[in-house]
Amino acid sequence: MRPWKGAYLTVANVAVIKELKVVDLRCRDPEPIESKNENSLEEKWWVFMQYTVCRNFAIPYHPSDNLAYIPTQLMACAFKARGYDGILYTSAMNLRGYNIALFDPKVASIESVERVTIDDVTYITRQ
Repeated sequence: MRPWKGAYLTVANVAVIKELKVVDLRCRDPEPIESKNENSLEEKWWVFMQYTVCRNFAIPYHPSDNLAYIPTQLMACAFKARGYDGILYTSAMNLRGYNIALFDPKVASIESVERVTIDDVTYITRQ
């Protein structure tokens, strides 16, 4: 969500009703692979690919870009087809936070719902 000052949001407390099988795509710094075996380059490539996939789930695309999410949506469909319940991924708006996307809303129950108003938004800039 990218709320603006004065925007209304609906916040819910949700409880999962079964043990979930989720793909953990939270971003972590790729760890250097120091092995000297013949698979070293292949291992480094795999670590790089994992990091790239994780970063793609955390990129905050512009809301008007209708095509930006297609690659991650295709990956999500592949995970769902393999029996996963959802994806855990790094928040685009707070890199210390994370989100979970559940493929089937029936795996959770809503415990409470509250409407809140955004009083302030803070931006940090850099040059």
